[in-house]
Amino acid sequence: MVMNRNLIVLTLAQSLGMCSGPLVILLGGILGAKMASSSGLATLPVAFMIIGSVMAITPATMIMGRFGRRTGFVIGSLVAVCGCLTGAYSIYINYFPLLCIAVMMIGFNMAVIQQYRFAAVENVLPENSSKAISLVMSGGILAAYVGPELVIGTQNWLQYGLYSGSFVALAVVLAMAGFVLLFYTEEKPEEPTPVELKSEGFWSLLLSPHLFLLAVATSAVAFGVMSLVMTATPVHMHVGHHFSVEDTAWVIQSHILAMFIPSLFSGYLISKLGVMKILVAGIGLLFAAVILAMTELKLNGYWSVLVLLGVGWNFLFTAGTTLLTSSYNPAQRYKAQAGHDLTVFGFQASAALLSGVILYQFGWFDIQVISMILLSILTLGFIYMRKKLAASTADSIS
Repeated sequence: MVMNRNLIVLTLAQSLGMCSGPLVILLGGILGAKMASSSGLATLPVAFMIIGSVMAITPATMIMGRFGRRTGFVIGSLVAVCGCLTGAYSIYINYFPLLCIAVMMIGFNMAVIQQYRFAAVENVLPENSSKAISLVMSGGILAAYVGPELVIGTQNWLQYGLYSGSFVALAVVLAMAGFVLLFYTEEKPEEPTPVELKSEGFWSLLLSPHLFLLAVATSAVAFGVMSLVMTATPVHMHVGHHFSVEDTAWVIQSHILAMFIPSLFSGYLISKLGVMKILVAGIGLLFAAVILAMTELKLNGYWSVLVLLGVGWNFLFTAGTTLLTSSYNPAQRYKAQAGHDLTVFGFQASAALLSGVILYQFGWFDIQVISMILLSILTLGFIYMRKKLAASTADSIS
């Protein structure tokens, strides 16, 4: 695959933009437990970040379809910068609802960042799509390190409340991402074709409806299981078992690294072994993670669970995205991508919102049981869809 400037821009922007995810994941539950009126609402900020992502998908894709990818990308960064500054102010005045609004604005940009992988596919030949997706996603490796370090290094940076400086520092990083995205180049956006406008014909015009459904299910379960376990982990560790912020940050940082380091080779593995084998490997890794989480965990146990969770998520999400880009016609891309992401992040938002409730009302073990059920459903769905696809598309997705 020949490297081009747009792939470099997207990868660097991903590195900077994704810093917001680890920071909100780490601080959302901690600040929620401190600022919310009820302990059951502790993970609400993390859920609101994902809710912001869900709400942003349709307007973001409409903006990109009308004005181009670059305009949508830069707008996303600017909204997130405003969200970070609002988050810092909410800490200063100790107002929990404003914190939720702030992370929802940050979540808007998280939805935009997810479009980077689709833009990457548009810049390469079809046979290099999985490698392009993996390259851009590998930008999360730097974010995995920088995000938690922003928390540790700037938590007392300003005298306006603990962690207010962390949000201001994140605003600077996201402003840098917006500047980098100004160098993204693209052709003038194409006018919508009849395929894009004719909503009632969407399913019949897909190259493979079964492939589309499998892609959505794969990505949704990957995000759902990851969100259930990951969102509860900082609260369970720091608030429930009194691990230090540094220990908790190390586990979350390792998890984010595990989410994105496999992107250095997962695209290559897909091209060599086939997307379905990587999908199965991802399911197996997530099963291993939740089974281990059911045992009595020490610090290294939490680390192992979150690392397995991260690698499994990467395999499933990369496989799901690769399947998705093979399921639709080029003229359907914005509608198909929006439909996929709306379903996936809606599922993730529900998981994040329920994670804290389940943790406080039932317990850590029950989160793992629900995760096992979701993975079992995906496994059965994969077997069913695989049989449906075998006759017509097995050669192209082997």
